Amino acid sequence: MENRHKPAIDLDVRYFKRYPAEGLFFLHINNQSVQAKVINYSFSGLSFIVNEAVPLQTGDIIDLSIDQLNIHQKGKVQWTKKLNSYLRVGVLRMGTLHGSFRHYHLSDILIGVQKTLKHGSLTIRRGALKKAVCFRNGDMVAATSNLDEDRLGDILLRCGKIDRNQYDQAAEHERETNKPYPKLLVDLGILKAEDLKMALELQSKMIIESLFPLKDAVFEFREGGHLTGHIVSLRLPVADIVFREVKKTAAIGLLEEYLLDNIIGFSSTPLHLFQNISLDKKDRTIIALVDGKTTIGDITKISPVDETETLRTLYALLETRILEIKKERESPHSMSMDEIFETIQDLPDEVVKNIEHMYKNYKKLNHYELLGVSRNALYDEIKQAYYRTAKEFHPDVHFLLPKNLKNKLLEIFTHITNVYMTLRDPAARDEYDTSLDPGQPGPVQNAELARSKFIEGKEKFKKHHYEDAAHLFASALYFDRSAGQYHYYYGSALSMIGKLKDATLALNTAYELMPSDPDILAELGHVYSRLGFLKRAESYYRKALQLDPAHKKSNDGMVLLHKLKGGKKPGFSV
Repeated sequence: MENRHKPAIDLDVRYFKRYPAEGLFFLHINNQSVQAKVINYSFSGLSFIVNEAVPLQTGDIIDLSIDQLNIHQKGKVQWTKKLNSYLRVGVLRMGTLHGSFRHYHLSDILIGVQKTLKHGSLTIRRGALKKAVCFRNGDMVAATSNLDEDRLGDILLRCGKIDRNQYDQAAEHERETNKPYPKLLVDLGILKAEDLKMALELQSKMIIESLFPLKDAVFEFREGGHLTGHIVSLRLPVADIVFREVKKTAAIGLLEEYLLDNIIGFSSTPLHLFQNISLDKKDRTIIALVDGKTTIGDITKISPVDETETLRTLYALLETRILEIKKERESPHSMSMDEIFETIQDLPDEVVKNIEHMYKNYKKLNHYELLGVSRNALYDEIKQAYYRTAKEFHPDVHFLLPKNLKNKLLEIFTHITNVYMTLRDPAARDEYDTSLDPGQPGPVQNAELARSKFIEGKEKFKKHHYEDAAHLFASALYFDRSAGQYHYYYGSALSMIGKLKDATLALNTAYELMPSDPDILAELGHVYSRLGFLKRAESYYRKALQLDPAHKKSNDGMVLLHKLKGGKKPGFSV
């Protein structure tokens, strides 16, 4: 059936990171100069305030001249907003986008170009140095350099892929024949044809990696044009390169000064998840500590990996946007690490058919049909279905898509996210359900039904009928998700039947709603200890004991943790 309900929340993804700024400049309007103040800026735009009397409106073309940011170009007003006696203005920069790495992070530019599906070349200069990264519909496909050390032969020699005799032989033939160097390597039998692409990818990756330490270089991005001089389009995963190079080049002193007190969690926008990043064992150990509740400083302290390496890893994941700084504590993701860190896939015909089919039909499906869940699905089930569906139709999962297909994916993806944002909000979901079926029970009746199911569930719980209890607590939560006790008992019942990961989700929600309840903290400690996360378990037991030093379950849990550290295996019962 066709949706009659339109979500009130639109997907707001800022593709290019905004940087705060404070500085005065003169704005040129109608042959007059008026003073304005920069608030923030990005690779593609900026925001400023002026006196409210300045005649600006959406669509106006203005001249920008901001010396401190080296911005001297025209801009188009995208929006205006009155603030007391001032007017705040958002402007899109027009023409060639340019700037300096003193004002922009290379990682933000690469990721932003990828997300906006741009086609063109990013050229970087510093003195005589000139390097370029080529994009096709947002995919990084090649890199070039004017330095001898970045030539294909020099890189292969330096990496031990060819020897000095082969290097000299290819160089001599290049001078004599003027043939493309990659083709000569194959013709001379130095490289096999199937290894050539791998060699070119190595060259491009090393050129791109060499850009990250350049803090004083300037750049410009020119859209359009043909990518010449390249035999093949290469697979150069943006997020993986950003992750590795930021880890190497991050200024640890600044990170310690500005990051440690911030809570960190996975991005709330799936467009930033499912990225192609190769993780080693240490990376995975660090990421497992990210729960949307713990500060970066605390993670570095409990991490079994060196504190400096832990901090660099977390910062690199922030730069890829997979992780983000949280303003408040939140429940952890239910996606596994392997699902979040996706591998770029080829594009089988059936995938194209699925995309085209969904694009043709998604507006006809109601919210539950779109996610493939029932009308009485619990929030955790909806959340898992959302991430599963978002992953399937994520624009960055497949490489070298035609632009029209990527645009269709982005449209589907945005709609799926709007659907989820409606269903995750109890009031918005109730309104939507009413629009589908006006006969649904109202909020008061929902609360009464929830209370009835909860009382019945407690009786089952006392009799050790934990599966029946879990089912009844889940029913209570369907009607009312605002009661922390419902989540606590639901998590406890799930724990008793061995569904430990699901139990952590319910108990973390209970903790959000009732942060001063030592029973909830102790149960979280118990579940995490059974999962083998002993440091995390200890932190929850300690928090419970701060609230109630005589709390029996927490004290017992600390004793058992002490025994476990003596060599016993996790999996005990409290």
